[in-house]
Amino acid sequence: MDKILEEALSKWEITYGTGVGETTLALRFKGIVERASQQSGQRVAILVDEYDKPLLQAITRPKLFEDYRQTLKAFYGVLKSADAYLRFVFLTGVTKFSQVSVFSDLNQLNDISLDYSYATLCGITREELKSTFEPEIEVFGHKNHQTPEEVVTAMERNYDGYHFHPDGAGAVSYTHLRAHETC
Repeated sequence: MDKILEEALSKWEITYGTGVGETTLALRFKGIVERASQQSGQRVAILVDEYDKPLLQAITRPKLFEDYRQTLKAFYGVLKSADAYLRFVFLTGVTKFSQVSVFSDLNQLNDISLDYSYATLCGITREELKSTFEPEIEVFGHKNHQTPEEVVTAMERNYDGYHFHPDGAGAVSYTHLRAHETC
C-alpha cells in the first residue's frame, strides 16, 4: 500500500511541487493539497473510491491490517488539518466510517449512504441508462441477439439495481456498490 501511495504522491508532486520537511506520506499529501489550492486559486476536491479496500484485503492478517489502518488514519487525518484548502471530499467504501476507525480524527464527515436526497447520486438509474446510452445499448443488443429492453434488464440484474435509500430509485451500478456502502 505504501508503494501505491508513494507512486500517486510522486505524480502529484511533479505537478504541484514538493515541500521541505514533507517526509511522510501524510505530510506529502497535506503539502500537495495546500499547493494545489494555492496554485489554482481554488479549494481542492478529493475523490477516493474504495477508501477501505486495503483494509478489506488485509482483514485476515491482523498485523498487516493494523499497519494499513495506521497508515490510512494518518493519510486521511490530513483532511482535517487541510480543511481550509478543501472544497469537498467524496469517499466510497463498503465499511462504515466508525467501523474502520481511520477517520477518528475527522468530525466533519457526513455519511450520505441512506439519505434520500442522494439516493441516485452514484450509478445510473434505468431511465438515465436508456436515454444516455441508447445507441450503445442497441449495438450491444444486436450483437448479442437481445432487444434493448433485454439488455437494460440484464444490466440491472447483473449490477444489483442498488439504491441508497429504501424509497429511492434503483440504479444500475458500474462499480458494484451495495446499499450499505458509504458514498
